[in-house]
Amino acid sequence: MENPRQSSTVHVETVGEELCIYDRRHGRVHALNPTAALVWRQCNGSMAVDEIAAELRRQLDVPEADAVVRLTLRRLARANLLDGSPDLPADRPGHTRRALLKRTVATALLPAIYTIAAPTPVAAQSLGGVPVLTGILPTSGAAGSTVDVTLTGSGFGTTVLVSGTGVTASILSETPTSLVARLVIAANATAGPRNVTVTTPGGTSNPLTFTINPGVPTLTVVSPAKGVRGTTVAVTMTGTNFVSGSTTITGTPAPGAGDPITAQNIVVSSSTSLTASLVVPANHGTLDQPLTVTTPAGTSGPIQFLVTRDIPTLTSIVPATGARGTTVAVTLTGTDFYLPPDSVVGVLDDAIAVSGSGVTVQNLVGVNRLTLTADFVIEAAASVGPRSISVTTPAGTSGTVTFTIT
Repeated sequence: MENPRQSSTVHVETVGEELCIYDRRHGRVHALNPTAALVWRQCNGSMAVDEIAAELRRQLDVPEADAVVRLTLRRLARANLLDGSPDLPADRPGHTRRALLKRTVATALLPAIYTIAAPTPVAAQSLGGVPVLTGILPTSGAAGSTVDVTLTGSGFGTTVLVSGTGVTASILSETPTSLVARLVIAANATAGPRNVTVTTPGGTSNPLTFTINPGVPTLTVVSPAKGVRGTTVAVTMTGTNFVSGSTTITGTPAPGAGDPITAQNIVVSSSTSLTASLVVPANHGTLDQPLTVTTPAGTSGPIQFLVTRDIPTLTSIVPATGARGTTVAVTLTGTDFYLPPDSVVGVLDDAIAVSGSGVTVQNLVGVNRLTLTADFVIEAAASVGPRSISVTTPAGTSGTVTFTIT
């Protein structure tokens, strides 16, 4: 028996710690002692036998709970109190009532089910009227979580229903005026209000509202993924579980790297997309800063945003000419070239581009932030005439200067 489920054709009344169950289909009434009652309450179709045994140990401190649960399930099935035709394990040594008594399991902790009467359907219905709900606490829970809620009211039965999909409910405990139900909320459950009701053969209660909040947000893409320090960058962020009006963006700089990036004008267009203006501090080093998104449900993992220097400029190249079939050492002058430690130590992130074909750039060296040197290897077959030279760094690409092949 994998996940036993209560019969759906019964009416239930709680009498102290015991249950009185009217089986309409078979015209019988059964009284269940506390052990049998607790096991039957957990038969919600979602709990496995070992989970029911764990609950029995927790609430009643029953020794050998697994054997006791299996014995109870056999008794419940034979009394037609479980739906379907469960595949019951046969009695075997060690799992029988006699064997458990011999192993000093107290009689009061063993299951007992008594058939005590068979009222007419009309009489059975008079056992209780339509249930009434007056309160629910807590009133909300996040997707992907499990929440134990307390329902208050009267005339409670054996079924708690939550409207919509993605939420399963099971009863943990019950008194004449209070019921504790466990709501298992799927990670993909749709956010928003749900109706919670209690149903008995006498009818269905009035609904109370339980609100499902989005789960912890995730952050997968920021576009663009870089920005020049001292500027404000319009970005689009993609992820999950963003909440309109309740989403913040946080930058966390490395120690000594400068101030954190801040966010303005956050607009959540959907649960998976938002736009914002990122204010990149002018004193931040040229390196990555992790960004996270926070909602009432929690904080996402980080995604990196690269802080860069200004877009480079290129003002001159000396010499400005070179003959075919030669290698020419050139010096380029401008601003905002990249040097370690701006980039990975030992790696120069600058690149020189030469329009056309037949020219290869070698031995690029960053002298300082204003000067680069390199060798232009000009093939003998290279076309003569002017070429456009530009410099690209992580911040962008400069304008061009002219180098002429003769």
